[in-house]
Amino acid sequence: MQLSTHAEAIKLKRYWEVVLWVVQEMNDIFDFRNIDGCKADLVCHRCRERICDITYRSYTGLAQMWYSKAKYSYHIRSEEDRNCLDHIRDCRLCSDWVKWSIPEDIRIRFDRMRLYCCSTMYCSNEEGNLHKNLPVFSNHLCPIDGTPHWCIDGKRSGANFCPWCGTRLPLEHFTE
Repeated sequence: MQLSTHAEAIKLKRYWEVVLWVVQEMNDIFDFRNIDGCKADLVCHRCRERICDITYRSYTGLAQMWYSKAKYSYHIRSEEDRNCLDHIRDCRLCSDWVKWSIPEDIRIRFDRMRLYCCSTMYCSNEEGNLHKNLPVFSNHLCPIDGTPHWCIDGKRSGANFCPWCGTRLPLEHFTE
């Protein structure tokens, strides 16, 4: 590539310096070493890096993939991705690394989310006031006969199945 002016060369050099800085900053978000600070072996390092790339280096994305009840999430698009996720889940060092990498507040939220049939039901029950268009599902006892029933936005409903994932709703609240 022939540059016509010295100014264009400087502009291109600055561009690549910014790109390099962004890449370095992204790599600093996740530390691929083992919890004890030892360097991960090549397979572990490659799989950790791949999983972080798949989840766009997001702690929430990493937690979503780790805590998902499904074997593979929508992030997984190739055989290599599946192999890396299987390795991360099966390798003690890598699974410890995931738990260590996810901040405590996100870990607590996803631990509670596992009690529900799906993440939307969790949001409806526990974070309903944060989501404007999400009806609040809750479980109450009937004042007349004491039987449990599900309410939508405070009104008794005949719901027997989760409207989002189709799972049969339990008689008691998810967290009891």
